[in-house]
Amino acid sequence: MKRTLIILLFVMPLAAQGPKLNFNLDHLASKAAEKVSITLDGSLLQLGAKFLDNKDPDSAKVKSLVQGLSGIYLRSFEFDSDNAFSSRDYDDIRKQLEAPGWSCIISVRTRKEKGEDADICLFQKDGKISGLALIAVEPRQLTVVNILGSITPEQFMDLQGFAGIPHVEGLDKELDKKKSAPKKKDEE
Repeated sequence: MKRTLIILLFVMPLAAQGPKLNFNLDHLASKAAEKVSITLDGSLLQLGAKFLDNKDPDSAKVKSLVQGLSGIYLRSFEFDSDNAFSSRDYDDIRKQLEAPGWSCIISVRTRKEKGEDADICLFQKDGKISGLALIAVEPRQLTVVNILGSITPEQFMDLQGFAGIPHVEGLDKELDKKKSAPKKKDEE
């Protein structure tokens, strides 16, 4: 009985997680040469969208997309040297992305540059996407983005460059692969 209660205490927070991630990355701030922290809740997103130009097609697309979001959260750390952080520093985030509702749909791994990886994961509830997470790792940089609201990976591509969201090299190629991959019978 005690063991069951202990297990439930550890599993319940993961099951109740939802699309908003707990970053728990403050320990990296003292190691980083540069830290960027962006927290845009719904009202701030709507205010920022008002400044986007409707006449510019790219800005109009982002403005339309932002109206369906309830939050953008970004943490980025840049370091002076390679190996200043390890995967253990962001394991907690990866574990959250293993919780029910989350599925990682795109992984980018490069052989050219050591340690340049990116993952995009979606949170779905009742068949609807209500969150997206990106973890981008470079030898001297770690960036985690969490977007709340209805968003697809294709729409995320449009948001790159907005609100500090980085452009992830190779993401467009992986997305194209996903689109052109033959569908399984159960997906049709």
